[in-house]
Amino acid sequence: MPVKIKSYLSPTDRLAEIMFGLIMAMTVIGAARVALLSGDEEVTGRVIISAALGCNIAWGLVDAIMYVFTELFDRGKYLGLVAKIKNCKDEETAIPIINKEIDSIILDSLSDDERKRVCSDVFKSVSRIEPKAARVTRDDIMGAIVCFLFTFATAFITVVPFYIRPWSLMIKMWLSRGISFAMLFGIGYVYGKYTNRSKIKTAIGMVVIGLVINIVILLLGG
Repeated sequence: MPVKIKSYLSPTDRLAEIMFGLIMAMTVIGAARVALLSGDEEVTGRVIISAALGCNIAWGLVDAIMYVFTELFDRGKYLGLVAKIKNCKDEETAIPIINKEIDSIILDSLSDDERKRVCSDVFKSVSRIEPKAARVTRDDIMGAIVCFLFTFATAFITVVPFYIRPWSLMIKMWLSRGISFAMLFGIGYVYGKYTNRSKIKTAIGMVVIGLVINIVILLLGG
């Protein structure tokens, strides 16, 4: 995967985008079972493609906008913290503020002297920064585009079977579900890798979540 994509989305964010896209697509495709009663499988197939892609395009756009807002919010929060630290009278006044904001996982592993030294270094670095108003950057826009593409690509993969003409609609639907389960297995496997858990067990757990979603859809008439 290109380094730039990694800089825009963390592994968790990438997995979440794929997961959300899959859930949306599975829900829309599952709900199309009722349409089989019409007897026109070709029309139903086109409806499924349009609905799944349309739904994920809408979700992708919302997700992209929220990505920009979140980045802007986090940058504004950071700049606000910088201004707050710079307004402190001295280093001793600023250290409690810095100590509160730094990740506790890092600080808890340090001694009191090491913690104070880290906070002191942060204070010196922050003192050289001139806080400015938070603005949308090119990276924000590119990250939003990446979010959208992840969501759209996930939906497109799940509707590929509906482009295959010779097969019946029911076979296409089950093949689409099979692709979704395979992707869920992959998501779980990668998630297990990043969380230092059993990759196979996590992958199976993710597939079980997909099965539960499908059972709910079927029980609701999908």
